[in-house]
Amino acid sequence: MNGVLYRLYNITKDLRHLVLAQIFVKPCFLGLLAVKANSLSNLDINTHIPIVIGRQMRYEVTRHPLYKEIATFFIDMVNSSHTYATGGTSINELWYDPKRLAGALTYETEGSCTTYNMLKIVHLLIFTIILLICLTLLHILLLTS
Repeated sequence: MNGVLYRLYNITKDLRHLVLAQIFVKPCFLGLLAVKANSLSNLDINTHIPIVIGRQMRYEVTRHPLYKEIATFFIDMVNSSHTYATGGTSINELWYDPKRLAGALTYETEGSCTTYNMLKIVHLLIFTIILLICLTLLHILLLTS
């Protein structure tokens, strides 16, 4: 929900949308990501991935580097500690102990909605990185030409 409100703010520039988006933030979760703690065990994936999507959307609006760092750390942590070889990340839509996935395999491993939401974060990060590279190149070209 916060991601939608950040997009709406980006279109309307109405500060009420920006303030309303903050209601859907979960500081106890995002604070741990901000200090780079691997704290995903037993969390519901479909509740927490949209919160990270919202943080990345907030970065798109404010350009505050902490929000991009949270999303980048989150993707790195999930990929290194909570992902199967096939790319899935969940068991019954929950994360379990990092780097101990084999003992929790079931027939309900890897929800497609989880994969879809992870792709949203990656898409936003890729766009951000490409934009930064282009702006840096533009800056260099303008200064050296």
